[in-house]
Amino acid sequence: MSLIAAVLDRRPNFSEALALRARVLWLRGKTADANLEVAALLKLDPNCIEAHLLRGEIQLQGGNHNQALNDFSKVIQLDRRHRSAYLLRAQVLQSLDQPADAIRDLDTHLKEIQANHALAFVRRGQAKQRINDLEGALADFSKCLELDDKNSDAFLARGLLHERRGKLELAVADLTSHLELKNDSMAGYRARARLYFNQENWSACVADLGKYLAGNPRSVEALNQRGNSYLRLGEPEKAIADFDRILGLDNTNTTALFGKGNALDRLGKTEQAIELFTKTIEQNPGHVTAYLNRAIMYARIDESGKALADATTAIELEPEFAASYRLRGSFQSSQGKLKEAMEDFTKAITMDPRDAYAHLGRGIAHRRGGKPAEALADLDKALELNPRLRNAFTQRASLHLSQGRLREARNDHERVVKLHAAGPPDVTFGYCKTLVEVLSGKYDEGLKEAEAFLADHPEDTDWLYDIACAYAIAAEVVSKDEKIGDRSERKRRYADRALQLLEKSVAKGYRNFSHMKVDFDFLVLHDEERFKKLLEQGSKKSK
Repeated sequence: MSLIAAVLDRRPNFSEALALRARVLWLRGKTADANLEVAALLKLDPNCIEAHLLRGEIQLQGGNHNQALNDFSKVIQLDRRHRSAYLLRAQVLQSLDQPADAIRDLDTHLKEIQANHALAFVRRGQAKQRINDLEGALADFSKCLELDDKNSDAFLARGLLHERRGKLELAVADLTSHLELKNDSMAGYRARARLYFNQENWSACVADLGKYLAGNPRSVEALNQRGNSYLRLGEPEKAIADFDRILGLDNTNTTALFGKGNALDRLGKTEQAIELFTKTIEQNPGHVTAYLNRAIMYARIDESGKALADATTAIELEPEFAASYRLRGSFQSSQGKLKEAMEDFTKAITMDPRDAYAHLGRGIAHRRGGKPAEALADLDKALELNPRLRNAFTQRASLHLSQGRLREARNDHERVVKLHAAGPPDVTFGYCKTLVEVLSGKYDEGLKEAEAFLADHPEDTDWLYDIACAYAIAAEVVSKDEKIGDRSERKRRYADRALQLLEKSVAKGYRNFSHMKVDFDFLVLHDEERFKKLLEQGSKKSK
């Protein structure tokens, strides 16, 4: 400032020096003083380019876009080749939602002022996105990075464009480059987390959201996404913590109520999950998925009438949603209403022929109706549509077993074992791993492994139930195995262990007696008094 003062001492009305002094004041945060200087200068020289330029920048910073537009236009009127006026006016035009005009200014800047200006390419790419010229935007962002491979804004912009075009891998790569250059970019972490979520890379999503939430702790959207990522990672307690943070901000937030209900379900807290889904419905009576999830919970505690009612309500709310028909069909099937179940499954398949779960459900209903060939055709179709659908493999294995096809049954269980991802074994893996050995005639090895699984989950009702299923199947298979001399004694021992585990599962809270009654795995137990007593106990509870 001392040099500027010296110049002004000699030439008090030197407009360039006055404009420079005003700019220094603005850069030092003294906006009011800078505005006074600019006003005085424009009174002295109404055509002072630097004064109009500075006033436009000050107005742009303050959000006064129309005034800024007037000043930058004046600069261009006075100097059609000004080094920055077109670039700045384009920025204002973008803010005023006039991307086509912004593109014209940037075209002029790049053609007549500075042909290889990286910033101009970024801004033109952003404007082209606004008019849906995605290829043009991509070319501009790429040109910017060709000129300046350290331009973090260009990596961010191109990454977001790749996301919009469905090129998720390219988007992640660009956003990663952006974050390497600018590791405090909240926009970068939020965008990459969203991509990781869509790619089902839950751990990476949680890591990025952790960084984003450190700077934005009240972001409901981010908390919800991290809560759902924790659910996918099998960490429902952490999910509940995130959903509770949302509810602390807004206790009527349906997204958080619904998410917490799902987390409580994962923890086996069925009644509490029902309460949360009910609150979700109270806040949003049109929440179809909340009705469907509550229906599943009701079925789990053998409230079959309420389950059917919720599934029917979901259909009434959204008649074109195939999953609602499929779910209602499964409830009808479990209750022995096979005609109604078949109608619902067929309706779902008509609406969505690629719904593997609907084919699975119809296959089970066909089998319950004594139509094994039709059942096999639907189960085969389910696996053709979804080769990773484990329940279809286990149901087909059960059907093969009932037809005496032990090798085919074992092969289906082996496929489930191979499908298991890294990490702790879940109950379906344990069930199938046991049966691979049993169906190979290795009864002792398989059931010893089953007991090892149980030792890790001694109070878990699902593990108790499914290992009981495995023992019941072992009892059925060994009874027909002529290579086993003591098969009658083994059948009795395995059946007793199956009943013992079922009784413990019920004592620990298992309540889906409707399913137990029609579960094909327990056919060998149907004449057992202890099994009949369990079903009778369930019947009394449901009343």
